[in-house]
Amino acid sequence: VVLEYNEFVFKNKDFRPFLTVVDAYHKPVYFPGTDIIAHYLLPPKAVVLVKEGEEIKIGSILARISQEIGKTKDITGGLPRVIDLFEARKPKEPAVLAEVNGVVTFGKDSRGKKRLYIKSRGIKICEIMIPKWRQLNIFEGEYVFKGDVISYGSKIPHDILRL
Repeated sequence: VVLEYNEFVFKNKDFRPFLTVVDAYHKPVYFPGTDIIAHYLLPPKAVVLVKEGEEIKIGSILARISQEIGKTKDITGGLPRVIDLFEARKPKEPAVLAEVNGVVTFGKDSRGKKRLYIKSRGIKICEIMIPKWRQLNIFEGEYVFKGDVISYGSKIPHDILRL
């Protein structure tokens, strides 16, 4: 189980738990067509399901991430959301959407935030700062399209129209 980042003390401020995929000779595996090593960041409270040195295949589940249980399950739980949509309110924890098409890379973290870059073929680089506690829907080296969800949450109607 991956601990919350603030539950332990470490000297290296850039500490991020992750799994790295290696071949039979313990050399890192790269994402096809890139020079990015295949490693997967682990969010807090993730349960790792593979052991070190275990062989994995395409589709293997490496870790499980617990989902929070919804607060209300009846029809009244959806009514506030309908009101938010009609009034175009901005939610408390909005989804983070990709603003350009491109390949995702992670930069150096700053205080309480993850730095994420989306590099487009036209040399356009989009920098996004996401709170460390937010669960990401993407991994390093993945190609994202404009409007793809990077971090879960309620979509803001203004962002959807802007993109």
